[in-house]
Amino acid sequence: VLFEIPQGETINDVKDDKILPLCTGDYTLSLKGDKGHLENISISGGVYDSHRDYFDSLKKYTDERAPIRKRLDSLMKEKNIPLVLRSEHNALTRRTNDSAWAVRRKESLFQDRYVSSHSDDTFSAYILHYGCSSKAKKELYHSLSDDVKNSTLGRAIKEDIDVDDSFNKGKESLRVGIPFTD
Repeated sequence: VLFEIPQGETINDVKDDKILPLCTGDYTLSLKGDKGHLENISISGGVYDSHRDYFDSLKKYTDERAPIRKRLDSLMKEKNIPLVLRSEHNALTRRTNDSAWAVRRKESLFQDRYVSSHSDDTFSAYILHYGCSSKAKKELYHSLSDDVKNSTLGRAIKEDIDVDDSFNKGKESLRVGIPFTD
């Protein structure tokens, strides 16, 4: 979560046209909108203003992917496709899905470059923790400054990496077909 609601407040306190101050670290944020439509709430102040270039770029990828995902959803919902058209439909669905993933890959590369070039900014830890794959976390964590690594999110990323490493080591030691003994 990018922000914490002040003590004594809840998300239910967000009403139409009411601005609710929120904070994250040393930032003060404001939300404006309808709690029933969180996707339309506007956020301003703090990290959203100081990292506007990041959010604007991210929105471009989201906007580029939206019509593709809409088309893909539509294709996936189609039923009773005549047998003669199924192969063509499946090929179109695969191409549409590939297009959506191509945009997601561009978005991931953008996030990786952003984190790499802002390694001394705690916001990079936020991006790594909430927006990047396990592989990216592991690869980019070491590029973070010591201050960022020692932040709450930096420590959470390190814990995620350690858990993944432990899981992978355990997975490697599993053997299929070996009889279980007491």
